[in-house]
Amino acid sequence: MQIKIYFLLVLGIALSIECYRAPFQPTQFLGPKDTYTYTIMLSPQGDSKSPGRLTPDGTERGVTRLWAEQIKKALEISNPNIRVVFSHNVGEQISQQEKANFANRLQIQLFISLLFFTDDTLSLSPYYYGTNNAQMIGQPKSLTFCKQQHANVFSATTTPLYLNNIYKTLSSDPYLKNITVRDPVKAPLNCLMGIKAPAIAFEAGLKQSQDWRYYVKPVVQAIDALIKNLPGQRS
Repeated sequence: MQIKIYFLLVLGIALSIECYRAPFQPTQFLGPKDTYTYTIMLSPQGDSKSPGRLTPDGTERGVTRLWAEQIKKALEISNPNIRVVFSHNVGEQISQQEKANFANRLQIQLFISLLFFTDDTLSLSPYYYGTNNAQMIGQPKSLTFCKQQHANVFSATTTPLYLNNIYKTLSSDPYLKNITVRDPVKAPLNCLMGIKAPAIAFEAGLKQSQDWRYYVKPVVQAIDALIKNLPGQRS
């Protein structure tokens, strides 16, 4: 009887730990990284259930996917040693927690969320996760017992440096002379929550749906400049 009770207690503790760990477990099996030395995850806003905000000719979901596809294509051409993956497939319904699962399991080096909104002017606003009045917590040893909203502490020092580098490139890009580049903002955005790697967001304004094309080249050049300045990366 005592052995049976002991077994049940151990089993109960193990199940409790596994349930707590669940938010950071992989959503699917992923193979080895092969010869890639850097992995970027692009997360276009919207999925099969949530189309996102309205754009001049449709919804956010459609134009963010087009933007992401062109960014992926251009980055992989200019950087053969990196791979770019999407947080979800077309037609798939996915939560931010599931995106975080995928990103953390894949051990990506950079997470980028892409958002659009309808506006009278063209603008590009960079963000990173956090709150200005939040109390800084110490970095835990692993994600196992880390709350999802605190996962960003693993890259709390690196992320602002990445974003400042990107902002510097964007600010000096002559291609953006007709586009307003706003200062980087730290905000508790749901689309960046739960990511262990540096996570940033680009929110762009659209006067017409086809305006997304103006944002491909500057974003690619900014990310490309960042990657090529990182230790161990080759052109």
